[in-house]
Amino acid sequence: MPFIEQAVGDAQEQETVPAGRYQLRVDAADPHEKEETGSQSIRARISVLNSPPGIIPSAIFHFVPLVTGNEVDEEKRQNKLRFQARFLYWFGIPHDENGFNDEDFLGAESIQDLAVTEEPYNGEMRNSINLPPVPKNAR
Repeated sequence: MPFIEQAVGDAQEQETVPAGRYQLRVDAADPHEKEETGSQSIRARISVLNSPPGIIPSAIFHFVPLVTGNEVDEEKRQNKLRFQARFLYWFGIPHDENGFNDEDFLGAESIQDLAVTEEPYNGEMRNSINLPPVPKNAR
């Protein structure tokens, strides 16, 4: 095969964005189950829409936990419901007191603060979302 001319030197790796406030969009939402524990969630792949110039942002993976009836206590159940409510509220995803449709996640947007955290298992840096509580008047 002859030499294939490509601009390989122009390739830019994705990276974390500095901590700050960003416009975010859900690009995918898929069921996810942890092999070790069997816990279930919706894994949302989120894009940063307004990254600083020169940065191609890495995707952010945010897990929305699901209540399965296997929770060891009421506190665990409430934590899962609280994290669901925060994600649904702040991303403007339709829901009611009985649940939601994960198909509504796709394309949902929110302006949120991103943090930069270190992955404990490999030391890589990544962006994470820490959603604030749902305002009392919105419940």
